[in-house]
Amino acid sequence: MVHDGYSNLLYTLVPLWALAYGFSATQVGVLVGCYVGAMALFQIPAGFLSERLGERVLLIAGMILVAIAFAAIGLVEAYESFVVLLILAGLGSGVQHPLSSSIISSAFTPERRRVALGVYNFAGDVGKAAYPVLAAGLMLVLSWRSTTLVFGCVTVALGMAIFLMLRRLEVGEHPARLKRSDSSEKVSGWGILRPRAFSLLSLIGMLDSAARMGFLTFIPFLLVAKGMGVERTGFAFGLVFVGGAFGKYVCGILAARLGVIRTVLVTEVATGVGILLALVLSLEPLFWTLPIIGVAMNGTSTVLYGSVADFVSEERQARGYGLFYTLLFGASALAPAALGLVNDGFGLEFSIAAIGVLALLTLPLLIPMRREISAADSRVR
Repeated sequence: MVHDGYSNLLYTLVPLWALAYGFSATQVGVLVGCYVGAMALFQIPAGFLSERLGERVLLIAGMILVAIAFAAIGLVEAYESFVVLLILAGLGSGVQHPLSSSIISSAFTPERRRVALGVYNFAGDVGKAAYPVLAAGLMLVLSWRSTTLVFGCVTVALGMAIFLMLRRLEVGEHPARLKRSDSSEKVSGWGILRPRAFSLLSLIGMLDSAARMGFLTFIPFLLVAKGMGVERTGFAFGLVFVGGAFGKYVCGILAARLGVIRTVLVTEVATGVGILLALVLSLEPLFWTLPIIGVAMNGTSTVLYGSVADFVSEERQARGYGLFYTLLFGASALAPAALGLVNDGFGLEFSIAAIGVLALLTLPLLIPMRREISAADSRVR
């Protein structure tokens, strides 16, 4: 909730910085790129470092680094200082996805893991929605500088409390304190026990991420083309995100009951068909279909995250999640630009159709994936 909340808080603050300091659109883009880029690049190093320092220590250190960086932003004025602080904030945020996912995967049995990860992903969406609202409320009585300082101080205190709770639960321990595995299988390298399964899972995740980012990038243009006012597109995004938060929670439960393959099949078909239907639906039906698309589009991610642990040794969980998230972030970063070229060359409707097809391209991959999951865990069908 905290890390994802800060990500959306950034989008709330950059317009204020642009007005206060006269930053150009390019400069604003660079600031956002520094944060997102540092976060993406630190996923894999975070996994490696956690094997030396322990997941718990590194996770909370990253959280406190984000807090200090955002608090310090309220004390600087030079553009270069903003760049440095947002890079530091991005590095701090880079630990969240791989380490939190690894801690949760190690703490829960396979039957409960996906439900737990669904709750975790749902909490992230709560943070994304809550932080901009909280910031807006604080800025009614405080300056944006004081607001970032308040967020930073509260986060440092919260980070310390979470550290104590995780220590009491004895999760994310320092590697030296962990009992050695009784397994005779030697763990080396990335610790990926089933490379083919991990590759298939990553490819499905990359296609799903590319479709999701493409849809979020271009759906406003389609809505405007169908007659919606630009000012109403914010409400449309709200419907997608509300549906997405619900989907992340519910699909974790569905995967535990129906199995990974059946759940991904349902969500990807619903995503692909929903996006293709967006081309033919009139404005009002499309507007109210957006939450359903959001449920399916974001629900897949919860199922995929829970499956990573099935194919990576327990000693290399953080490293495996770091690699997995890096691939997904890479696909998310490249998709809008690539689909933008499609849009410029063939038109908006063709690019929307291409996004729907991207989601449906995951379906053939489910056939070999079913065999791999069944081999890894006979209880998952």
